[in-house]
Amino acid sequence: KDPEIELFLERIRELKLVSPNELEYRLEQCNGEIIDLLIGLEIDFPKHKSELGRAWELISKNAYVDLETTIIDPETAKLLPMDFALSKKIIPIFELEGVITVATTNPQDQDTLDKIEILLDRSVDSVFSFPDEIEAAIEIVYQSRELLLEMLEQTGVNLLWNKERRITA
Repeated sequence: KDPEIELFLERIRELKLVSPNELEYRLEQCNGEIIDLLIGLEIDFPKHKSELGRAWELISKNAYVDLETTIIDPETAKLLPMDFALSKKIIPIFELEGVITVATTNPQDQDTLDKIEILLDRSVDSVFSFPDEIEAAIEIVYQSRELLLEMLEQTGVNLLWNKERRITA
């Protein structure tokens, strides 16, 4: 077996989230696809998301970024069409010196990264994030002003425009 995968599995065993037999069973159910095992564990044990992400770093060679605690630049994120971001489970999180860093569930998907580079006309670097984090970040970042106003109206909050054209409740 691959030593990096064994190191990952050992780290998962150390977390004691599941029994060794359960871990083997889950691995079989995923047909040996470690990423599927990882995502299944994250879904079942969300409180251990950071530890699972760090374990993934051991074999993926990509940093794990917890999007729930990361400030995302909305202008950079919105450079990528929402439909594309949702379908590929990917979101640009910031740009530094002309390179856009994207969070994705599959940082090794070079075809998608190449498409993004062409679409945005910039170099792209990738980090790993869990699918639920990416979906939540997309929902937050791509919210339109109109949708926000609609949601506030549904809650019964009365809105007024002040002189600076800002919304006040």
